[in-house]
Amino acid sequence: MTSNASAAEILRREARFLITGHVRADGDCLGAEAALWHLARALGKEATILNPDPLAERYAFLARVAPFRSYDPAAGPEQVPPYDALFVCDVAVLSRTGPLEPILRARPSRRVVVDHHVPDRGEVWDAAYVDESAPASGYLVWRLAREMGVALPKDALEAVFVALTTDTGWFRYSNTSALALSAAAEIVGAGVDVAEVYRRVYQQFPPHWPVGIGAILGTLRYRAAGALAVVAIDRRGLAERGVETMEDADEVLDVLRAVGPVEVVLFLRELEDGRVKGSLRSKGDFDVNELARRFGGGGHRKAAGFERPGPFATAVPGLEKEAEEAVERWRAGRRG
Repeated sequence: MTSNASAAEILRREARFLITGHVRADGDCLGAEAALWHLARALGKEATILNPDPLAERYAFLARVAPFRSYDPAAGPEQVPPYDALFVCDVAVLSRTGPLEPILRARPSRRVVVDHHVPDRGEVWDAAYVDESAPASGYLVWRLAREMGVALPKDALEAVFVALTTDTGWFRYSNTSALALSAAAEIVGAGVDVAEVYRRVYQQFPPHWPVGIGAILGTLRYRAAGALAVVAIDRRGLAERGVETMEDADEVLDVLRAVGPVEVVLFLRELEDGRVKGSLRSKGDFDVNELARRFGGGGHRKAAGFERPGPFATAVPGLEKEAEEAVERWRAGRRG
């Protein structure tokens, strides 16, 4: 990853920006995008947020904070507006922008990444505003605005707060640093309603949600002497319980990580196109980012993910076996 300009310089010089992020954008990605949109607008610039997927149901309220658009592959590249600079949030590889990748690679423009994950050295950027010690990508946009002397409006601050709270597990995960807490204190002091954000993100699930959570937990199996918890559910397993989809099911990871002997959680689910989506969590010093990278994904040391080709029933045993072997090697190293 190389850069020959700063993100601030590109924001000040260029006039039109396209803002995007990874497939199935989470709260951090969306919060960073919304805050960046407000930052660009405060500078008098033209900005468009265009994501590979529509807003997940739990984040639909963010549509009132910033104008999110989603790419429709059937409509073609014409829906991507002209732009002078591309800003990619919460991911440092264009391949993770899904159907947008070939269009973004073909368009001549400045490319900027804003991210707090372990950087991918294979991608080239004109500017990289990357800090692995940052608690969230949304935090980085907030910091960038402060460095540029721009006061973000309350809507943007709410988006940053969503980014901070969702990526830190409401200030429970290991990335809950003094940086995260001091930023949160300043944002709350500016008038962001903590209880309202919590209600919108965590207390608006549809009626089928607990049924789906129960179905997923019903597949639980322990491996590596109980250090690895695995859950894996396909679309048929959900449909049998009257559940069409479970895009928002990451709470399963926290439930399983709360089990005393469990050090690593592997959650596998079948996507609509038959591919396998994997989520990994660790509560100790096992590096799930390293394991996710073996599966073609990545993330943080304690939280990472990946996607693999299907069919689901064929892919799951191999993924589970490799995860079990990795955890067993880690356990042996600790004993040694």
